[in-house]
Amino acid sequence: MDKNKLHLQGLKYQLSSHFLFNVLNTVRALTRKDTEKATNMITLASEYLRYALHKLDHFETTLGEEKTGIGLFLQLQAYRFHDTIMMTWNIPENILLAKIPSFLLQPLVELVYKRADKDENGRQQIALDALLKNENLVLSVSCPRCLPDKEPSGAFVPKSDVEEGVEQVHILLQELYGNKGILEIIETGNAKKIQLQIPYET
Repeated sequence: MDKNKLHLQGLKYQLSSHFLFNVLNTVRALTRKDTEKATNMITLASEYLRYALHKLDHFETTLGEEKTGIGLFLQLQAYRFHDTIMMTWNIPENILLAKIPSFLLQPLVELVYKRADKDENGRQQIALDALLKNENLVLSVSCPRCLPDKEPSGAFVPKSDVEEGVEQVHILLQELYGNKGILEIIETGNAKKIQLQIPYET
């Protein structure tokens, strides 16, 4: 499959109708209770959609631009669910111009966000780390305390859009980079980390 077609197939999980309808429903509810918050959310949604639609025409982006998109996405989620998300960016300045496929990290961030448990102050802590290792770019999304995965019930449970998105990232890495594209999930106690490695390009 052509890499651009493969990537666009995966993007539907990032720009799904579910996400867009949920954002609009939240705005509608806020207009009745808090018009200022509703206005702020409309602004965020507009900025996010402008970013996302622009990326539909560009297979590659920079790590810095991806960071901007993830920031907007998490702000929208915080409005929707009344969450306090503490996002830590551990990205050296010289890596921000690294080229990566557009929307590569958002499915990973969303999965970790969905699993992140709240601390004693009601905050969800998420970190995005980036480093160079042997001419490879290593990116990881993690949370220090995550909710445990549900025990299997024996019945078939279809994958969520978030899980499908992470699977699309894995397929994309294999298609683009072969054995040089690595995706792994690391769990230590209550902590969860999703880490990927791709060749470093600028």
